[in-house]
Amino acid sequence: MAKQQQQTISPVKNFIAGGLGGVCLVSVGHPLDTVKVRLQTQPKPLPGRSPLYAGTFDCFRKTLAREGMRGLYKGMAAPVDGVTPMFAVCFFGFGLGKKLQQKSPEDALTYPQLFAAGMLSGVFTTSIMAPGERIKCLLQIQAAAGGQPKYAGPMDCVKQLYRQNGIRGLYKGTALTLMRDVPASGMYFMTYERLKNALTPEGKSPSELSVPSVLFAGGMAGICNWAVATPPDVLKSRFQTAPEGRYPNGFRDVLRELIREEGVRSLYKGFSAVMLRAFPANAACFLGFELGMKEVTNPYRLPLNINESLSVSSAPSFTGSVYARGNVFEESFSTQQRYEEKQKRFLKTTDRRRQEEERETEDSMEERLLAEERECMRKEYEEEQEKKRQKEKEKYSVPPPPSPVLACRSKLKSTDILPSQPSLLHHGWTVLWRSKGEDGKKG
Repeated sequence: MAKQQQQTISPVKNFIAGGLGGVCLVSVGHPLDTVKVRLQTQPKPLPGRSPLYAGTFDCFRKTLAREGMRGLYKGMAAPVDGVTPMFAVCFFGFGLGKKLQQKSPEDALTYPQLFAAGMLSGVFTTSIMAPGERIKCLLQIQAAAGGQPKYAGPMDCVKQLYRQNGIRGLYKGTALTLMRDVPASGMYFMTYERLKNALTPEGKSPSELSVPSVLFAGGMAGICNWAVATPPDVLKSRFQTAPEGRYPNGFRDVLRELIREEGVRSLYKGFSAVMLRAFPANAACFLGFELGMKEVTNPYRLPLNINESLSVSSAPSFTGSVYARGNVFEESFSTQQRYEEKQKRFLKTTDRRRQEEERETEDSMEERLLAEERECMRKEYEEEQEKKRQKEKEKYSVPPPPSPVLACRSKLKSTDILPSQPSLLHHGWTVLWRSKGEDGKKG
């Protein structure tokens, strides 16, 4: 299983960073791409005559002598205009392919799964790549053919192709482009991820690779990509630059003609130019991609939400920068060191704030628990005191004297006729009055 950094995969970030990587690839690799296309499409020499180009370096030398540096960059406008969305879609498709195969963000993908994700990216890019490849190849070979150029530029080429055959004229060779890009893209991304994991030191993340390691992994990924893509690329270049009606059965006619006239080795025409171009171009591509990913995951930009601000530690720390002085690329590690120091300070501050918040939360919880415990103890104490007071009250309290009426009633038998209370009072007063009268007579 692939050793990968466990972080959320964002196809949108891959889209943005992939566009930057595509611009870097075209800027570095287009001169050798021009040499490759001219070698692949050169006509078969007549008997007794030497071919137009003896090899990669001969083609490069003749193009430079006849047309100057501008000749090596012929047709670059078309891929530059299309390469940003094309590589953006390519890396977006790779990110989407990885995300679709993950049941959870923590799942690490195997290398076959990475290969499948890369194949999906090849399907995504064909819709943009096919017309761009068609225009690029036509513009690259017209200068080598000599005579008056047929197309004044990329837009003129688009207008003429659309006028002649409609939209089908622009998308000629789409099936061959698909045959080239689907397996090659799978090999491309799988190789890059494999080398990144192999070059990662123990205990570190693949996103922390140095600039030379990223350049090496990207360059080797490009070589593996073109080792798979070269045969269908030769068929595609032949088919897209051929006059209308020459190959009625499509790539099958192209394949039969090449093998019959030039043998199987003709499928690897321009292989040297391809390999010379593949390493620096794709090294620059992945370097641009990693730099783009560093920018879109920069923890110092305004976070989108609180969750993102708390997860800045997952941002990749790849920070190497490369700049050109003449023909020499120099690595600026001072920027990397400053960035790493700022990142460490930021992470320390974030961790300290998080720890303070956790301590405050724990303290408030302890205070709340203590307050609840004190309240329970107070209630228990009050209940005990209340029970004591009740017991003392029952022990020392004197019952009230009984009322005279109730006493009299208690002395009467149940068979006695008890007069009503008013009669009883009247009888009592009568007895008292009589007794006083008798005393008066005696006196």
